[in-house]
Amino acid sequence: MKYKKGYQVKPSRIEDGNVTFTDGTNEVPASQRTCEAYGYKWDAANSTCVIATYGSGMVALTKKLNESDNTIKGTRNKIGGHVSNSAIYGSKNFFEGSNRNMFVNGNNNLVESGVFDSSIVSGSNNTLTEEVTNSTIISGVGAVSIRDNETVIGGFYHDGIEKTNSTLNPFTTQTSLFNMQSFIAISATPNSEISPLETQDGNNYIKLHPNSFVRFKAECLVSGATVGDTSCGTMVGQVAVDSSGVASINGQEYINDTNQGGKGNRTFYLEIVDDNLRFVTSASSATDNTVSASVHLTECIHNVGFAII
Repeated sequence: MKYKKGYQVKPSRIEDGNVTFTDGTNEVPASQRTCEAYGYKWDAANSTCVIATYGSGMVALTKKLNESDNTIKGTRNKIGGHVSNSAIYGSKNFFEGSNRNMFVNGNNNLVESGVFDSSIVSGSNNTLTEEVTNSTIISGVGAVSIRDNETVIGGFYHDGIEKTNSTLNPFTTQTSLFNMQSFIAISATPNSEISPLETQDGNNYIKLHPNSFVRFKAECLVSGATVGDTSCGTMVGQVAVDSSGVASINGQEYINDTNQGGKGNRTFYLEIVDDNLRFVTSASSATDNTVSASVHLTECIHNVGFAII
């Protein structure tokens, strides 16, 4: 979970209904204000932050769970407040709260606060991160979705490769798919119009996982105003992200497959802006162009940990 604006601590784990907070290094006690800011309940009698309380006893489900618009099948699922119109099947799945129109099937999956219109089709220990919308994780173990409108296939979790110091570096491998698009009304001056491709939600950047290695591949279609005035090609690249989230491009290439009507006179490239990846296009012809791209990311994410449910 991310830090909320104005707060120096965030939830780190939940055990027996009690919420433990961290400052990023050490576990720290939370105040009532901090507890409630993250959507949990404050147990004044014990001065602790909890999932929910019914009278004097601790329970896994809040009163919101009892509303008729949620369907819960399974055991030990924990649901935070303000969860609506959602279906949960399996055991030990955790919804942090403020979620709606969700479908989760499996075990030990985590839905962070503010996630809407998303799903985990099957699998275990997968995570939909805070405020993600319209995203889907399909099967696997340890997959993490951090982008809106993406489909994640996987993951494949591994405890780690033993090093000379006998420590393990756990990692997960996953595939992420989404679409991007750009339209440029090219001026009379070649290369004067440069446009990053955008995702469905209007973002012109691609978020990256810290401590990861990514292979970027995009199948691109370029079209003009006239039928058949098209070209297509493939953009490939490699991106490395360190543990602090600093990203760098290790190599990239655009391969132009076909060129009908001059639309191949277009440049594609990857760039890093504020440690996010951008896919950019420009043109050397003075005509309107629409670019559509199907993006395929192969991601190896290191030091992955599972939430304690």
